[in-house]
Amino acid sequence: VRTLPLVPAAMASAASASTALSPAAGAGAAASDESFDGLVPGYSIRLLGPRNARNIPTMKFIDDIVAFLKEESCTTETLLQALTTMHGKYKMMESAMLSNRQRMQAKQPEIERSLAAVRRLQKAKAEDATLDTTFNISDNVFARADVPPTETVCLWLGVNVLVEYPLDEAEAMLAESLQQVKDKEAIYDEDLRLVREQAITTEVNLSRSFNHDVQERRRAKSG
Repeated sequence: VRTLPLVPAAMASAASASTALSPAAGAGAAASDESFDGLVPGYSIRLLGPRNARNIPTMKFIDDIVAFLKEESCTTETLLQALTTMHGKYKMMESAMLSNRQRMQAKQPEIERSLAAVRRLQKAKAEDATLDTTFNISDNVFARADVPPTETVCLWLGVNVLVEYPLDEAEAMLAESLQQVKDKEAIYDEDLRLVREQAITTEVNLSRSFNHDVQERRRAKSG
């Protein structure tokens, strides 16, 4: 979103806030838990618990390593490999979410500036007054302009897409885009908390599994 010059054509910018969350970023269509077996991809080990609405699986806490290995009929080495795989996936999700959230946060102040510009045009129209303003020509270069009362404003919707809207429709569109950005940011924050919690649980499971492996190796040597 970038505010364009307020010339008589009265241009302001806007961008769609409907950035889709991908499974790699920790989001996607909600999946049915009935078909979810809790298996780690590539392993026959049930380590994963319920998923949230955006398909992020939780990590089970392994309270008893010995009992878990017996129940899953797997070795400690296989368990460590599966946990390491999931830890990498959680970290990848976290990195993607942080990147997406930063891009989303960068949109908010620009949409807010565009919305403020449209509302200034609405106020000038209501008062039948000429709007004395400045607009950006290039980096750090601005020019003054007198904008007469206008009925419409142009919104920059994307690459080579400039659409003229009535002021009321433009305000509604920008307000909706701003709310979408805020909603997406809240979703990213929620998913980031979940992913970080699962990564910590995975790290604890890794540590306890590794300690169990060390103890078993020592027993084997002493025996």
